[in-house]
Amino acid sequence: MKNVVVKVKSAEHGENVIQAFKDLGVFKGFMSGNNVGSYYGLFHGEFTFSTSPHNSQVITLEELQAMANHYPNEMMVWDYEEQCALQREVLARLEHEGVITYVTFRHGRFYLWKNAKPIEEELTHEERIQRLEDELKKLKI
Repeated sequence: MKNVVVKVKSAEHGENVIQAFKDLGVFKGFMSGNNVGSYYGLFHGEFTFSTSPHNSQVITLEELQAMANHYPNEMMVWDYEEQCALQREVLARLEHEGVITYVTFRHGRFYLWKNAKPIEEELTHEERIQRLEDELKKLKI
């Protein structure tokens, strides 16, 4: 992960950005994230901050947090056809030279899968409406 930065919106937001980079194992140094308006992240593979993104990919704090390793995790896995997906506990997501592999363990053997996705929750109609209303409140629509 090179040239990925997050623009800090407040001192509290900056602390969360620093923590998210720590959670990803890329944080180096003792920055607090208190330079509001600055971009914190990886510039050419080095963790620092700057007043401009310098050709880096600007992402949100939420996108950065989503990159954190959430394994092991129950997921649907498959190689070629999603309709043949199986529910398995995914132990890790590996990436090497752009090839992503998901690792599971079952009956004493490791298995590698080309595809994985979170298990979709089965919500009632009322739960879906409530989630939509909550999202609209967050967006103040």
